[in-house]
Amino acid sequence: MITALIIDDEENNTALLDYFIGKYCPEITKTIIVNSIEEAWKQYAEVSRQINLIFIDIELNNGNSGFDFLNTIDCESVQIIFVTAYDEYAIRAFKYNAVDYLVKPLNIEDLQLAVKNACKRIEKGVKQQLNQLLQDAEWKRMFKPSKFIAVASTNKIEILAKDDIVHIRSDGKYTTFYTLTGKYESSRNIGEYEQLLLNDELFIRVHHSHIVNLNFVKQINKDAGWTCLMEGDFLITVSRRKQDELTKALHLKG
Repeated sequence: MITALIIDDEENNTALLDYFIGKYCPEITKTIIVNSIEEAWKQYAEVSRQINLIFIDIELNNGNSGFDFLNTIDCESVQIIFVTAYDEYAIRAFKYNAVDYLVKPLNIEDLQLAVKNACKRIEKGVKQQLNQLLQDAEWKRMFKPSKFIAVASTNKIEILAKDDIVHIRSDGKYTTFYTLTGKYESSRNIGEYEQLLLNDELFIRVHHSHIVNLNFVKQINKDAGWTCLMEGDFLITVSRRKQDELTKALHLKG
């Protein structure tokens, strides 16, 4: 079952795309339609785990863009198809791991092909997640999950003590761990590590590119946007959607 989020500020466009999907793309079983970036943030925050695919326009209302929305989510965890009247953004669009870039007016065959390719990616991702779960289960059997995490690169696996991790940063498809003794790079994306740390009260994802260890937060700066000053004087941006969660987590910590 595939759930698609459609983001476009013109209701006629969303209605037409929804009709085409219903008629020509049976792989998609549910669509959620929003007509502003504010609605998109709200819907995604509520049902992000259900959404497999996003259809998104480039230029939205009130001077916002589809890129503004994508900058706030983990683009590795969802498939993205751009649907826009502007062809000049194509190169930038594919930096967001896009499946396809469709230019209006829509061609039905192009839409069907884009959806099929998205489905292949989704299916592949599910298989990879299953394999990863099996690997993680093996690591949990070997190491106490409350104390260690396995950081896999292309040619080795580092076993890091969680208490030593200051923060974790996303570098595209790769992840960098900053610890008290140095930094370590992994060939896995940050979303996979977030899943491993979900039940650990030490860590919180404050931005689509950053996970921080609450024990090493030295200061919260609310001027000119929220930032965390971490041990080692690393400055981490806190996304607007994560500010309340961070405040509550720090309160619990204290």
